[in-house]
Amino acid sequence: RRGFQHTLESLDEDQTLLFTLLDADGITSREPVRLSLAVLPDQPPKLAVELQGIGSAVTPQARLPVEGEITDDYGLARVWFEYGIDQQKPATRQVDSFQDNLTEVRFSDALEVRDLNLTPGNKLALGVKAADRYNLAERPNVGTSSRWMLDVVSAEQLRAMLQSRELVLRQRFERIIQEVTESRDSLLRIDFSSSASGNNAGQTTTKEKAIAAEGAEPADESGKEEANPALQPLGFWKLRVERARQNGRKDALETLG
Repeated sequence: RRGFQHTLESLDEDQTLLFTLLDADGITSREPVRLSLAVLPDQPPKLAVELQGIGSAVTPQARLPVEGEITDDYGLARVWFEYGIDQQKPATRQVDSFQDNLTEVRFSDALEVRDLNLTPGNKLALGVKAADRYNLAERPNVGTSSRWMLDVVSAEQLRAMLQSRELVLRQRFERIIQEVTESRDSLLRIDFSSSASGNNAGQTTTKEKAIAAEGAEPADESGKEEANPALQPLGFWKLRVERARQNGRKDALETLG
């Protein structure tokens, strides 16, 4: 059994190699042996990092912490901050470099705004970049995080913005509490022990009756309940439960948002 080796210096695109066998008598193989090689491009690093605890405005003395994970399919070389002030050319600040072929790195660092000599009115664009160890071209592959656009304001302006946001959030939560309380009170008025003859119908509010009347269609269940007085309490109970579910979903989305 015999073998051989063949080295390809650089494989930048798909290639097909043909091997023809020749025996000692000079007879060649009828069909060459075909070997197809498909190139899998080296992807740039992926940065899943986020700016922590910072809104859309900062003061000239702020500290901008960034945390997350940076990954690459074969190995990371270095990580750095890239920032731009107004329309100026972006600048960089080195964060870390790696000697080993690390494919996953936990990133946690911060950019000190006070070192940039900013003044209120400036705009700061910030991002994180990472390069891998790809050396088959002039430059390695570079991955970029999301860019965060920040307004530089004075401490007084930032305090006023936070107070305004706090007021909006307070009003939102007060409205959510009111809706939750109304849903609870509406459900508490349902008497599950009463019969379908209508013992609880008197507790149905005028507002709920109006909503039920507007939503009734000639062929739907609510129309049948309107036609049969004995089923009206059940229809109103179902209406209360459905409204409570809808309010709960809406309040949950607003709280998360």
